[in-house]
Amino acid sequence: AVILILAVVWLMRNFYQQPAPGGTSGVLAASQPAATPTLSVAAIPEPGTGSTDSILRLASLHTIIPSRPRVDVITYAVQTGDSVFGIAEKFGLKPSTILFGNYAILKDTPHSLRPGQELNILPVDGTYYEWQAGDGLNSVAQFFGVDAEVIVDFPGNHLDPDTIGDYTHPNIQAGTWLVVPGGKREFTSWQAPIGVTRDQPALARVMGAGSCGAISGGAIGFGTFVWPTTSHWVGGYDYSPETGHRAIDLAGSLGSGIFATDAGVIVYAGWNDYGYGNMIMID
Repeated sequence: AVILILAVVWLMRNFYQQPAPGGTSGVLAASQPAATPTLSVAAIPEPGTGSTDSILRLASLHTIIPSRPRVDVITYAVQTGDSVFGIAEKFGLKPSTILFGNYAILKDTPHSLRPGQELNILPVDGTYYEWQAGDGLNSVAQFFGVDAEVIVDFPGNHLDPDTIGDYTHPNIQAGTWLVVPGGKREFTSWQAPIGVTRDQPALARVMGAGSCGAISGGAIGFGTFVWPTTSHWVGGYDYSPETGHRAIDLAGSLGSGIFATDAGVIVYAGWNDYGYGNMIMID
């Protein structure tokens, strides 16, 4: 038994004294921390040169800001060839909104449109109202057919419901312009320019440079209209007296023939500054 114990002790002593790989004993090798591996910057692959097994994301310094609904009134300079209906379509509004937002300039009459005019473009369909001394919110809202809260809560009006006070005498300074979303009022009826006749064609000068000279005599209409083009497609805007469009728009291709709807004398032929483009007027 003594011999067996001595043999075990001898074997264990030899085991712990065996040199570790690299010439260091096992005890010393276990007590030293392993070296931290290093990576050279030059060894990092450039984007696009590495393995295709992974998805690479390149850093983007640009942030795409989502479009937000506009709440403020902006201005638009009328260009040659513009019309009330074309401007309304450009900004996604009803033609009546363009007229209601610019009564001081257009007087509800599309024929008052001129190149160079600065128009108010409302952010939503409705009306634009200048607050007067003594106005009440309820009375103004009732006039335009909306609730008073619609005016107060619209962000573009910058009204604070907590400080607005009594709706009968609200804390709104006279001269403040307010958007009335969804507001409507009685539309001022207008007609196309009248009074331009073969005897007085000079009256058409206000419409552009296409007015003709005075003519005596000439053909007289029969009072029966014919279809004025070879195309039978209705396009553009429908007949809508409530928005001031008292006609229908006929669609056609470039070069399509256009005919007089009845006999008469041409009193205007040329470009029209009201937004009609090239126009022919027949008496």
